[in-house]
Amino acid sequence: MTLIVPDAPANDAAFAKANLTPANVWTALPKATLTKVLLYHVVPGSLPASKVLPAKGQIRTLKTVLGRYIAVNQGATIFTTSGNTAGIMVRRSSSTSPRRTA
Repeated sequence: MTLIVPDAPANDAAFAKANLTPANVWTALPKATLTKVLLYHVVPGSLPASKVLPAKGQIRTLKTVLGRYIAVNQGATIFTTSGNTAGIMVRRSSSTSPRRTA
């Protein structure tokens, strides 16, 4: 499985909008809701960065395990079906540290 994780600003905004904090997220949401939110960020298979990030100027569409789609551009910005965007962190196989995008 490959986890598509929004960067800190996007996570912070989503948490704030839902009145969540890292301390209460596990107990504030019903288990079914939390499971759905987490699985929305999972894509089947172990994908290297080259299979997540498309060529320059292109968009790659990834299907999550929930059957929803997210689109990713070469700059590591995701676009959700709801119209939201966020930068993501992509760990490249040739690097020991993730690539952070805005």
